[in-house]
Amino acid sequence: TAVGLNELVLSRGDVNRVLTLDVHIDGIPLTTYRSDGVLVATATGSTAYALSAGGPIIDPRSKSLVLVPIAAHLTAVPSLVLHEDTVVTLTKRSHYEAALSVDGGTSVPIQQHDVVQVRRSRQVCTLARVQPPEELYASFVRRLRRE
Repeated sequence: TAVGLNELVLSRGDVNRVLTLDVHIDGIPLTTYRSDGVLVATATGSTAYALSAGGPIIDPRSKSLVLVPIAAHLTAVPSLVLHEDTVVTLTKRSHYEAALSVDGGTSVPIQQHDVVQVRRSRQVCTLARVQPPEELYASFVRRLRRE
């Protein structure tokens, strides 16, 4: 068990081979990604790796999660914004190397048929805001334009 603030990433290891990952949402099969990996991010993490991988920016006041495939090959399911109570289950089908990392921490090897469940933690992290709330989106625009 691990707790993170930003994102969980299940990605290929050192071998440059596509991973095959089954994705279930609340126990219901969603898709099988053939990709470099998949990440599940919080609103806080949506402006980091998830954004770089093509995911949306989630309002930081939201409790939603976002599911983002990383360099997916021929997928019909793009990034998804998920309800805060959603349980995402990832099952590694391919036999190639893969690793799991939370918030960029130490990678843990994941074996074929290993199952990873991701859900929002009951733990709450309170962050200090140094700008008024109305400055939030203006700040996003400045950063995205690199002003």
